[in-house]
Amino acid sequence: VQHLYTPAAIATLTPCTFHPSFLPRDLADALLDELLADAPSWRPNSFRLFDRAVVSPHTSCFYASPSARSVFADTFYDSGSAIADVRTFGPALVRAQGIIEKIVNGELAARERMQWQYPGRWTADVALCNRYAGPRESVGMHSDRLTHLGPMPVIASISLGATREFRLRELVGTDKKTYSVHLPHNSLLIMHAPCQERFKHAVIPVHAVDLHPVAGAARINITYRMYRDCFAPRNIPQCKCAVPMILRCVSSPGPSEGRYFWACAAAYVREHGCDAFTWAQFTPDGDPIV
Repeated sequence: VQHLYTPAAIATLTPCTFHPSFLPRDLADALLDELLADAPSWRPNSFRLFDRAVVSPHTSCFYASPSARSVFADTFYDSGSAIADVRTFGPALVRAQGIIEKIVNGELAARERMQWQYPGRWTADVALCNRYAGPRESVGMHSDRLTHLGPMPVIASISLGATREFRLRELVGTDKKTYSVHLPHNSLLIMHAPCQERFKHAVIPVHAVDLHPVAGAARINITYRMYRDCFAPRNIPQCKCAVPMILRCVSSPGPSEGRYFWACAAAYVREHGCDAFTWAQFTPDGDPIV
């Protein structure tokens, strides 16, 4: 594991950029207070993995801006299952949203656009929030779902409360490296394209953390995302189980490496899914062709 300690090192070795102490202090504190007050009602994620039921060792909740709620209504899905509890941004989430969008769009204007990457203005209209209540709560290596985001997405991740170690592991290449970044209170990590396609990431369990004066041992993570209407469930393929399919990318070496595909999502929420599979096609702007 190679530890990265500076924004320059992170930007050089990964498709990420790092901003320490990026929010005004009063807003960072208000955002932490707002989410800590809501967090006792958050729930663990449950899903199926290798034919067995799994419950995540941390709790989560999904939030959306008023504009996103009007577009997606009751069609928010995660791994084939409708998200029942979608909450509206509180005042601090709204204030942070504007700052996040300004930073991300400023960086995107200076970066090379990837093939199929959305060319328009990036908006932080939804946020998946996670609470790691203590040092042993974690999340294993994974890539974030592309289904609502489309290919080559951008995800902006805010850390609040206790500092935790975040790892990025390369999926492609002959010498796959793992990088470690420590994310303190009021820091922003932007995962640019092609982070979700070429890396997995995790928050690893540890024995102890330095206590935050308000959150104690807890860390709150906010991952702002842009949901695209063309990837809403009504606009993407459904499998034989009558469930919106999930969008994934082939990361294993071979002739199909880097290709996207639609697959059945039902196996993530029930014992058996179907064998539905189709290669994904996109317009030059990354809109799905179905």
